[in-house]
Amino acid sequence: MLNVNPHTGHLVWAARPTLELIGAYLLLVAALVCGGAAVAWAVRRYRRPPEEKLTPREQLDRFRALKEQGELSAEEFERIRNRLDQGQPLDAQGPHPPDALTSRNPDP
Repeated sequence: MLNVNPHTGHLVWAARPTLELIGAYLLLVAALVCGGAAVAWAVRRYRRPPEEKLTPREQLDRFRALKEQGELSAEEFERIRNRLDQGQPLDAQGPHPPDALTSRNPDP
């Protein structure tokens, strides 16, 4: 009968693994765990449904409610309404007056 593995029966398979071999196995396992964690994170991250964006009408309704609660002044509400009517998107931090950054007086 043909013996495929020439090392069968040799003591090399029963020898104790060296410290370098154990370290290599540990590094391999750590790399596999990190790779699996990265894949799991990516799957969860990209399978989430995209956040729903509000239409300009819905945004205006929310700002109107804030105005009625007294959290927005009439001037701010008008500025927001004008921007939404013109089709300009509002940034995530909300509308800012156009001269908000330029009105500061720099220290001499």
